[in-house]
Amino acid sequence: MQPRINPHFFTLLCVACSALSACGGDDDGNDEPVGPSGPVELRIEGFMNNQGESFDRDAAEVVLSCDQSINVRFGPRDGADLENWVLRPPGACESFEQCGYIVLKATPEAGEPVYTAGASTTLRVPAGTGVHRLDAVLYDGEDEEFLQDDEPVEDSLSGVEFSAPVGCEPGTTSSGGSGSGGGTGSGGTSSGGFGGEGGGAAGAAGAAGEAGAGGAAGAAQG
Repeated sequence: MQPRINPHFFTLLCVACSALSACGGDDDGNDEPVGPSGPVELRIEGFMNNQGESFDRDAAEVVLSCDQSINVRFGPRDGADLENWVLRPPGACESFEQCGYIVLKATPEAGEPVYTAGASTTLRVPAGTGVHRLDAVLYDGEDEEFLQDDEPVEDSLSGVEFSAPVGCEPGTTSSGGSGSGGGTGSGGTSSGGFGGEGGGAAGAAGAAGEAGAGGAAGAAQG
């Protein structure tokens, strides 16, 4: 006599198999990354002051804003983000793998570096006149340097000559704090240590409203 099989058994079996496939239990190649994929690049593309003047990255001279700051523009852009990279502050990337913010260090030829960071394709950094070196690097949503092929995604620009603006109203002063530009969130600025040198990356970032840990954070309200 053939044993009788409960028809509900087959229903439960099919449901179980479907759930296993949806969760990627089988080696079926469906483990796709969340969000954008592909190679990530970061490039300092140029500058813009608050008087509306724009300068290429190779400009012989860059005129500062009246508040002794400069807006640094990054690319390659994809709308408000970078190509293959979602710009968001620390802790806001959710399941996106290629996601985070930009950290920028501006070092005068004679003086201490100033850090600024934010989830935007344009960051504002306080700067004095004279020659500066700029170093930019991508950080992920976990407040760590993003590595691509075991290397950080970064760009540097040396020999940038910042000059004093003309025609500014008396009493215009520099104000440390928020970044500018059309991206998600805003940035903050800090002088002195950063990252491994004494503070968490989220600190200088202010990072789009997130209070960071570490020494660099303390000056982000400056």
